[in-house]
Amino acid sequence: MNESKVFLSVIEGRRSWICDLRIFFRTKMLLRKLQLNLTMAKRLRMKLSHFDYLTSNFTFFLQCTKF
Repeated sequence: MNESKVFLSVIEGRRSWICDLRIFFRTKMLLRKLQLNLTMAKRLRMKLSHFDYLTSNFTFFLQCTKF
């Protein structure tokens, strides 16, 4: 009776440990995806700011040529 209880508790403990590992790896993967998304967003923002810089220079150039 006691041996089976111990065995069951060991199995339950191992199962919860495996679940914890799974959750850990899942969160790690999610964090990695978030990190990738952040770097992509930073690159996109840099591209957009560069584009804004170019367009503002172009509009400035157009305003100068109007006179």
